[in-house]
Amino acid sequence: MALGANLPDPRRGDDVADARWWALEDLGEIPLAFDHAQVLDCSIERARSKLEYTTLAVTFLPEEFTVSQLRGVYESVWGTTLDAGNFHRKATRSEGFLDELDRHAAPTGGRPARLYRAGQGTSLMPPLLRSGD
Repeated sequence: MALGANLPDPRRGDDVADARWWALEDLGEIPLAFDHAQVLDCSIERARSKLEYTTLAVTFLPEEFTVSQLRGVYESVWGTTLDAGNFHRKATRSEGFLDELDRHAAPTGGRPARLYRAGQGTSLMPPLLRSGD
């Protein structure tokens, strides 16, 4: 398994008819050869678990981001909707996860959201659990 942000388009080899990135929700309809479905399921679960206890999610965001954008990464990977207030509280109180900036995002109709950048930490204590615990 490999995770990366802003990856280049994949290139196919001589023995491959097509190579492209797939959205997770589209893969359920694609028959996979051999044990590839099991490998994929294990990899997806591993990525979901890593978001619980590491700062991996910030690597999928621009250098400066809002907590709402960060929550969007978690919601996309976990395939669920998270409570905005609880997520904000947990994310901003996790030591080393986020550095608060003295700037706000461009207004989009309401109060401008505060901007953050990735902190120096690599693990989350306490973890951000999918179960909401």
